Amino acid sequence: IQAWRINNAINYLLTSVSVVAYSVVVGAVFIAPNVGWWFFPLIPTGLSETLAVQQFYLLRLLTIDADSKEGDMRMRELVKASHTGTGVGSAIAFVSSTACYTYWQQQGVGLLGLGVALAKLMLVVAIGSSLPSQTGAR
Repeated sequence: IQAWRINNAINYLLTSVSVVAYSVVVGAVFIAPNVGWWFFPLIPTGLSETLAVQQFYLLRLLTIDADSKEGDMRMRELVKASHTGTGVGSAIAFVSSTACYTYWQQQGVGLLGLGVALAKLMLVVAIGSSLPSQTGAR
């Protein structure tokens, strides 16, 4: 999808997939709490966390001219910094989901996932609505 077109609406749509999936998980756990829900780790999260989306937002947020050598180097630096943050976030997600599963089983994982997915959706909407519509100088 992102290779075809990238804009705020596509990002919102892809981010919403996790919100819907975790809502289904939470509902399923409350309806049938004694069923072994083995598929929870397979919920698609982060579908919008790709290089294409990252560059789309960086170009608009920081008005970087990606066609210039300086703009290209700045974009590379920002992407590297973002990947470091992603690694830290993944470690936090692993620890928090393990703790939630240990103490509250599937309900805890479902509610944690739903909370994180909703927070991310609100964040991307807030960021997307505040971005300039045009990229930097070309």
